Amino acid sequence: MVDPNQAAAESAAKAAEAANKRRKDAAEDYKKDNDRRAELNKKQAEVMENSRPTPTQEETDLARLGLLHPDDKSATGNPEMPPVAEQQAEVAKAEQEKAKRDQATADAANAEAKSAREQSGFVKPQAPQAPQQRQK
Repeated sequence: MVDPNQAAAESAAKAAEAANKRRKDAAEDYKKDNDRRAELNKKQAEVMENSRPTPTQEETDLARLGLLHPDDKSATGNPEMPPVAEQQAEVAKAEQEKAKRDQATADAANAEAKSAREQSGFVKPQAPQAPQQRQK
């Protein structure tokens, strides 16, 4: 028979190990999320730095008079943000990956808890039965 104190200690050690793993996974998820956000922010900053604003009324008037050609104003090769659909797909993919990791972590924690209960000899208490009525 397994010593209850030893089983409880092993169970506590496994629970602590699982908690540390969950913390480490959460930290990795946080870092990955921050990296993705930093990449999108970097792209947005690049677009903002290199983009040309809408022409002013003065520039439009000069272009109408032929003193400023519209193509002289625009720069070629302006960077553009990826389409919103691509950005949304990237975010959705990251959320799906996180949900899978969370589910796997939860499944592992449940399996460890079940194993610890079985090793310690814990038996789930049964719900009380309603008294049966006598037949007449």
